[in-house]
Amino acid sequence: MSNTAICLLCVRPNKIHIDFFNTILNYKLFMLCDDNSCSTNNTNIEFIKIDDNKCFNSGFKNSNFCVNKNPSAWDKVFYYFSKINKNFDYVWILEDDVFVPNNDAFRNLDNIFHFIFNVIFNNN
Repeated sequence: MSNTAICLLCVRPNKIHIDFFNTILNYKLFMLCDDNSCSTNNTNIEFIKIDDNKCFNSGFKNSNFCVNKNPSAWDKVFYYFSKINKNFDYVWILEDDVFVPNNDAFRNLDNIFHFIFNVIFNNN
């Protein structure tokens, strides 16, 4: 788990999400803010802000046809973890409307699915 990150996709950080993220241990925590003008201060969470034009012009676009914004937060997270920060073997990516029952959820999922992820998504 030490080489695994968790990234929450949001328009703007929400205090509830920040408070919950601060209870998660043993992961590097990120929040990708689609609104680059939002305020982001926290010591345990790294906030990601990516310029729309930079993402779009780098070819990261159209990954989410369900939203009327291009590039979307999904495009930006793919750009960030494939071009800017390649330091993690695994990254859990979730949207801000996903229910996470407790702060052990990711550890439990890692313990259950780690072998499968290694087989399917190996960094060869």
